[in-house]
Amino acid sequence: MKINNNLKLSRFLLPFLFIVVITFVMNPFVLLDAQTNLSERPVRIIMHELWPPNYLLYLAQERGLFEKNGVNVELLFEFDYHQVLNRYALDEADGMLLVFSDVFLQNEAGIDAKVVYTLDISQFGDAIIGKAKNLTELKSKKVGIDGINSFSHLFTLKALEKAGLSEGDVQFADIPPANILPAIEKGEIDAGHTYSPFIALATAKGYNVLFTANENPGIIADVLAFHRNVLEERPADIENIIKSFSEALDFYNKNTNEAVDIILAKSGLSKEQIIQGFKGAKLMSLQDNVLLSMKNDPKNMSSLFASGAVISNFYIERGIMGEYPILSEIIEAKFVNDLYKKIPSIKY
Repeated sequence: MKINNNLKLSRFLLPFLFIVVITFVMNPFVLLDAQTNLSERPVRIIMHELWPPNYLLYLAQERGLFEKNGVNVELLFEFDYHQVLNRYALDEADGMLLVFSDVFLQNEAGIDAKVVYTLDISQFGDAIIGKAKNLTELKSKKVGIDGINSFSHLFTLKALEKAGLSEGDVQFADIPPANILPAIEKGEIDAGHTYSPFIALATAKGYNVLFTANENPGIIADVLAFHRNVLEERPADIENIIKSFSEALDFYNKNTNEAVDIILAKSGLSKEQIIQGFKGAKLMSLQDNVLLSMKNDPKNMSSLFASGAVISNFYIERGIMGEYPILSEIIEAKFVNDLYKKIPSIKY
């Protein structure tokens, strides 16, 4: 049965539109005031607190790198990843760290988000875990994913495809990554997509890693994105945020133990979870961004343009997006390219 595209799209549009309208009605000066004072207040960046690489921005803050580089930044943290998206949609944040595929859904819902930097590309930080020994054993089984038509759904479908299975060969259950292991233990599902630190918890209990993001690179990337007006009105600040992040990454690489201790005090994660979280992703330097992820290379899945084409195709096929986006209007490489010309190799 063919489902009307507009009806499918409304599932994503309506929640965003509802919260924006309600906020404006209750206080019509909130959004206006945010615009008026944009140049006078800190740049607010919101992130998911369970993903360890996100804390490189916190490391930049604690090491005084933002201050050194002349930019005032306020970091906001959310336990629930979906609240990161919601608060950004409500204009409670100027920028956010999020999964690249969700940038498309934000823009499709009329909430502009332009990517300026790739934080990391997941390798072993995202995985399908379960009781089975391999993916082929999941035929006719129930598999947990974090939302139908989500990046989690796409990742899992691509994994099943490599094992010769189609979407119709399994049953999907909508379960947050933090609840995948408990759901397996209760027998509610046989396997599911989750990420660090939950992968290590599952393997410690004897469950198997059936597939990792490293086996299908580029599908899951974490990026830094901002509202368009922030990029237009505060370009120097955006460049200095990227510079500070690059310096924080350099500090982490050279002083890992000290960096982990700093992150430990804020994150609530264990030292081992932080270390494993960083090891599970390819951390992208300024040079990596210029030469790989922000470069328009349709044949290299390390490029957001290549992975973006795959993601776009998925959303078009599912009826979530009405037309293919112009990727160059979503991916803004200007900031990394300009900074790289000034400082090819940023050192702390």
